[in-house]
Amino acid sequence: MSILKLFEPQSKIQKDRQIIRDTDMRMAKYSRRGLISNVLIYTLCLLVEQNFIQQYRTLAIVLTIGLILATAVRGYLLFRMDAIYPRAPNSWRNKYFLATLVGASWWGVILASVTLVMNMEGEASLMWLYTVVFFSTTAHAFAPYQRFLSIYQFLGIVPAACCTFFIGEFVGVFYGCILLFFYWILNHHCELIAHNYWDRLEAHFILAKKTESLEEEKRDTIASAQLTNDYLQLLSQKMQNMLAVHQQSGEESPPSPVTVASQRSAFERIYRNVDDFYHVVTKDVVVQPRIFNIRHYLQNLIHGLVIEAERKGIELETALSPALPCRLRGDPRRLGQIVTTMVKSSIQQGQGGMIFVEVEFVREYEDAGELHVTIARQSESGKRLFFQGEPERGIVADLDLILTKGLAEALKGSMDINESGSQDGKNIRLRLPLEVAEPNDRPEYHRLRFKGRRLLLIHSNPRWLDHKRMELDTMGFEVQTASQFRKAFQALAETLAQGRATECVVYNAASGDDHPVQFCNDLLSHAELKYIHQFVICSDIGRKFFEDRMVQLSPLIHFVTKPAGIFEFEIAASSVFEEYRNGGEPPVSAADSPCRIVWLGQGAALDNARLHGSSELDIQRVHDLRAIPKVLEEGDCRLIVVENNGSEDMDSVNAIRAYEQKHQKENLVTIVGVGPAKSEAGMLEGGVDHFIDVEALVTGDTRELRYWSDGRHH
Repeated sequence: MSILKLFEPQSKIQKDRQIIRDTDMRMAKYSRRGLISNVLIYTLCLLVEQNFIQQYRTLAIVLTIGLILATAVRGYLLFRMDAIYPRAPNSWRNKYFLATLVGASWWGVILASVTLVMNMEGEASLMWLYTVVFFSTTAHAFAPYQRFLSIYQFLGIVPAACCTFFIGEFVGVFYGCILLFFYWILNHHCELIAHNYWDRLEAHFILAKKTESLEEEKRDTIASAQLTNDYLQLLSQKMQNMLAVHQQSGEESPPSPVTVASQRSAFERIYRNVDDFYHVVTKDVVVQPRIFNIRHYLQNLIHGLVIEAERKGIELETALSPALPCRLRGDPRRLGQIVTTMVKSSIQQGQGGMIFVEVEFVREYEDAGELHVTIARQSESGKRLFFQGEPERGIVADLDLILTKGLAEALKGSMDINESGSQDGKNIRLRLPLEVAEPNDRPEYHRLRFKGRRLLLIHSNPRWLDHKRMELDTMGFEVQTASQFRKAFQALAETLAQGRATECVVYNAASGDDHPVQFCNDLLSHAELKYIHQFVICSDIGRKFFEDRMVQLSPLIHFVTKPAGIFEFEIAASSVFEEYRNGGEPPVSAADSPCRIVWLGQGAALDNARLHGSSELDIQRVHDLRAIPKVLEEGDCRLIVVENNGSEDMDSVNAIRAYEQKHQKENLVTIVGVGPAKSEAGMLEGGVDHFIDVEALVTGDTRELRYWSDGRHH
């Protein structure tokens, strides 16, 4: 099998993608020139005296057609290299090697045929001279791939050299011996060229790596010193402020138990902060990589900060790219620590306006890339900036943000504060390298699920409209937008009069804002528009404010929990448009077959939820973790539900993923955690794809469970 491989990377240099790419580019550059010269010289050799063409016309036509075909195939691979090569470098190289060997074989046939019929006279002597020169020049172009070059030279030279022994002339035998000797010398010479080529590159590579290491060490030293200096300055200021407050409160009156508890909590937080900073500076950060669902994990993190932002009059929203992979491999706890600190710092240093958490994944390779998280702020008046009074040097924020910067660098990433290019101050941007967990990741399976549904999106912020429109377009909705509720009401009435009634509207509602409530009441009081479905995006506080001021309750009003993303929209819309199964792309599972679910755990939540009798769900209870391999081997399991049992739930997730990794499963099974609401963050951090509150199952709400059993995993 190894004989068929014309190039097998042996050293680290030969496995470096950039070096191999440069080598292939160099080979292709000289091959293009050789390809053109080959055809031109062949044509000239035949046209100089024309004896071969006149005497052996049929043979000349056959040889010419074969050469043209071999040249066309090689030319396609060479001149289309920029388009073909990036998709599959190894495939391009193997195809080109094969095409080149076919071309060399055909050239050997041409040279042998001309030699046998012309007896080393006329065109034969010219082509022999060109062959010696040509194969001498190609030695340098193909030398890095020594095994391929040996076969290439053998096929082009040796068959023709052997034919000279059959023409019956001393000159022919003499030419043949010289050519065989030439092949032996050339082959040995090419081996030396190949060894020198790779040895030189390896020396340069080692030198470059050493230089890069020294520069990186220098940068790390400077960055560590700057980070330590900034951190200690802020820590000193923080401690002085706390001591001043403590002394002032002690002089006025004895501190109350609440004040003492608050001060103790503040000191404990500083202690933990300093401890984390010590691990960052000493490069002793513990990283626990695992497979996790990036979408649902980030949505859960931001959901926990929505109320805090709303209390300061800030609208907190996420904008997750539809092309974001479903699952990544990294440390979710560290990622969550960084993102939470970034968002909290933005909330604390702002008042009013909107904060967008924009997330995208830039692929560098098929199975790896860089996660970009940008915290972008838009103020209401355009006068409030992020870090007020920030000097030009470095990052001056709070202790947590300084620590986050160091933590991001410890994870081989970076965190920067960049100018946003507007009056809204500066954006915080995180870049973190992560791996893609699934080779066949499909983040677009939800595309066109609601194709043909007309929807009106309402918000005063154009950026918010752009983000949400992109997500709704991905789901197949025909989206129209409006910046004011008054204009939205008019647009709904106009489309209704035109016979193209809008089926649903989507808008935000916040505590203290009466405009969404008034719009809702206006729709409900209209004789025809009251049948439009209303999707209201709000927090728990915003929902209570909204419901208290509604004129009447309506089953056509559906609340979507903030931050609303593709999953939240899809769950809400699925409960409204159940007939989606008959249009657009069908779900993964058949609609009329029960969905097989494996329930892993003691089953207390399962018993309380009373799901055994459901005709839509085929639930198999598994108590023992050792039964998981058998379940996964059967292959028809669409969903594994892990019940929260303290630490056992994480053991289950780890065991499932370890089995899949060991057997190199291309598609990972969906894992959903079930338990009390307080365990949601821990289970998502532990690697489950989604979390379902057991109380929802107890009340009979199985929408999310049915959704995931359909094979969805975003």
